[in-house]
Amino acid sequence: MEWLNKIPNWLKIPLKILLPALCIFSGFLLLINDNLAEQLYLKEFREMHGFAVGIIFLVSLSLIICYVILFILDICKRFIRRKKIIKKFKNLDETYKSALYTMYRSQTHSLKMDLSNGLTSYLLAINAIGHGSISEHGTVFDFYLQPWVVWGIESEIKESNDYIKYFEKNKNKLKNKKDFNIYENVYQSTLKFLKDINTKIDIDDDNID
Repeated sequence: MEWLNKIPNWLKIPLKILLPALCIFSGFLLLINDNLAEQLYLKEFREMHGFAVGIIFLVSLSLIICYVILFILDICKRFIRRKKIIKKFKNLDETYKSALYTMYRSQTHSLKMDLSNGLTSYLLAINAIGHGSISEHGTVFDFYLQPWVVWGIESEIKESNDYIKYFEKNKNKLKNKKDFNIYENVYQSTLKFLKDINTKIDIDDDNID
């Protein structure tokens, strides 16, 4: 069973390649008929090592199934986590969201803010922003957006773009003038939001007091 000595070298192959390859090979070897096995000179090998091949097939197949399940679960967890993050951002008061929008519009997603300010303290408490260790003027730090806030803002941008496309595609179908006016007002405010949020601003010594 010299092939067993090659296992350490096989382990150097990435699992995403090794496991499917072992599963396909061992499964093929177990399932092909005798005539084909004999033509491939594998019949004697299968008869001698059939048990080991069967074990390899079952183990590799089981591992593949486990990896697939874990991969799907990981996707679900990330999806749920992202949904919670987006909901958390949506539930923020408009005053706090406005400050975060301003930071997002800056080239570096950062802004100088006074740590003693209540708005700054709240955003820092909910981990919406972070800051460096060096203060410029006592309590003034260079604050930056946390990743979950960026996700929340980008989610709102996507939803706004989707609404614009939906309204422009279906506005002619709105026969009721009252309904049309409601959708039109939302459309105009959404356009303004997209224009503002996508307009980058240069912030040097300005800060939110």
